[in-house]
Amino acid sequence: SRLLQFSIDADGRPSKQLHEYLYITDPVPQVSKFGINDNGVSEVLALNDHQLLVIERSGRNVSAGFNDWDYSVRVYMVDLTAASDIKDIDSLQDWSNKSTLQPVSKKLLIDFADYTSS
Repeated sequence: SRLLQFSIDADGRPSKQLHEYLYITDPVPQVSKFGINDNGVSEVLALNDHQLLVIERSGRNVSAGFNDWDYSVRVYMVDLTAASDIKDIDSLQDWSNKSTLQPVSKKLLIDFADYTSS
């Protein structure tokens, strides 16, 4: 995934893209035997110009059909400071210097699975 950073104009609206960063989403924690799994970034909150709170959510169906779902939700502290700016790279898949790319750093703050009961 890519995280985009914009400058904000006097009216509080995004005005210019400043940077773009590589964000590695965690894999689906539990794969459904019923075949539907999905994960991604649900919310992003900027704390300042280089730190973000990011919510990743993963969903999977736990029975046949589409009526019974289970979710994993995690909150991360993300830091952009040491990440590579990939704004000018159109395709990471085709880029030859992948080993030089530094994704954003992320630290797990909350895994809501730790606070649920079975």
